[in-house]
Amino acid sequence: MAPEVVSLGTLTRNVWRDAAFLNLDVESYRAEALASLAQPLPALSFEFTPVEWEVARDGFGLYCFNAALGEDMRLLHPAPPDAATTW
Repeated sequence: MAPEVVSLGTLTRNVWRDAAFLNLDVESYRAEALASLAQPLPALSFEFTPVEWEVARDGFGLYCFNAALGEDMRLLHPAPPDAATTW
């Protein structure tokens, strides 16, 4: 029996309506998961590699964002930059 697949958008609309933070771990499906959101979440975290930067950045149409490199928990910028910022 195959597992049921439910979109992130469906979960945030029907199950996690009051979610304040989401740590997204979907490997190669970040763009699809982010695209399924109809409303932005207050806070969102996910891993990406430098090769995936454009996918990660482009999925942030609804968000301000920042980044921490590797296992470092310090953010690169003092405030979230816009999508045009060169990293």
